Amino acid sequence: MHIETVIESSIIKIVGVFTYRNIDIKKFESDGYYPIPVSEFEYDHNSPIQKQENLISVDETVKFYRDTYYKEFAEMMFGQTKKSVKSYTRNKNLLLNITKRNGEKIHFESNNQELFLFPNFTGIFSLSFDLANVTLGFISDLTNQLKSFSTIVDEKNELHSWITMNLLSGISLRGEKIKSDEYSGSKFKTYAIVNLNEKELNQDKVDNLLFEIGTSSMIGSIEKNDYNAPSSSYFEEIMQNKINVFNNYSGIALVDSFTVVGHSLFSSDHKGKYEFIKWNTWNRVYFLIYIYNLFIRYNIFRFNAEFIEDPIKTRDEFQQFIGHHNVKVISFNFLPNIIFDSIKKSFDISDEIDFFEHRLDNLANKIQEEQEKKQAVLLGIISVLSSISAVEPVFGMIKNTQIKSGLSPVGFYFLLFVVVLIIVFFIIQYMFARQLEKIKKKIKKKLFSK
Repeated sequence: MHIETVIESSIIKIVGVFTYRNIDIKKFESDGYYPIPVSEFEYDHNSPIQKQENLISVDETVKFYRDTYYKEFAEMMFGQTKKSVKSYTRNKNLLLNITKRNGEKIHFESNNQELFLFPNFTGIFSLSFDLANVTLGFISDLTNQLKSFSTIVDEKNELHSWITMNLLSGISLRGEKIKSDEYSGSKFKTYAIVNLNEKELNQDKVDNLLFEIGTSSMIGSIEKNDYNAPSSSYFEEIMQNKINVFNNYSGIALVDSFTVVGHSLFSSDHKGKYEFIKWNTWNRVYFLIYIYNLFIRYNIFRFNAEFIEDPIKTRDEFQQFIGHHNVKVISFNFLPNIIFDSIKKSFDISDEIDFFEHRLDNLANKIQEEQEKKQAVLLGIISVLSSISAVEPVFGMIKNTQIKSGLSPVGFYFLLFVVVLIIVFFIIQYMFARQLEKIKKKIKKKLFSK
């Protein structure tokens, strides 16, 4: 398709990970964020009839989530419990002025921003663009320019700093001791749902668009077969994770993006309940499937990085985390599960879990070997002590040693006490090396934090 092809409507979200504290929630609220309501269908708050209709809509939404999604996933992503993600939104117009490498100035305006705060202090933000009647070239520029942390905004700030100031109430995304910087890489993710005007779609052209938008490549580069085009083998490899269920759209999940291209997905204004439900399915429900997988992937990377510092603690936290969140299916319906599997595969979540569990197996074997060695030493000490037939000869031997040494009783027994204390100290240090090391780290952490 041509770069100047005009689309009907779209949902574009730039997504990233950050860490937060409880005190940050009040900052978010003071900056205009409010909890995402169960039903997001807009109504007139001054109309008693529409108020009643909204209550019915809330009940219908709760019932839909309960009947469609498994309890673990529904409670986590749509619920209102302590285990649930805290979801916030605000409708604020934010303008991003960007200069491309060729000197061309382009402008993007976000009309919505979202925050998803998980109970373990992992946060995920979304910078959203609800675009209609724009060209494919504009979509390509947006996803390309807003994917990099280092893109310059307003000719002075890198994008990650701009997001810190305008979305995250001052929470930094880059720098020393910032965990999200260590585990999330240097690119933001893109979630793009593109609704074309054309009703008759050529599947080859749709596949080309999926690749070009998903990888932030130039629109039309595959058809032109120029130097920006992928090799046929690489293109086929990428397309193996394609979602192709219905005739009106196709999708693909990659490590840095989730992209859907089709027609009749939703209207440009999504007015009316039916059109709103179609739009909300992509904007909220399926987007939360993407958020859930990103949350899992980020934390698996975090566990791998923290493993060296404290293997035992990390092992316990990882096993608890995986026990709660590593589900095979999320829905009683087939399509959410297909989307879930595709995103999960793109993030290599199963392979990352297998790799980490292999590290845990090695750790378990190492700990067992250390314990067996220590038990052998302890049994040796016990056998030596048990070989002494009576206590009285021992005291006699100690008394004779004291007399032969020429030391006074006080001096000799003090020296003997010190020697026994040193022996006991080394035995404890040998037997409980890991526990002592953890205590040392905690003490150092407290000292340096003051």
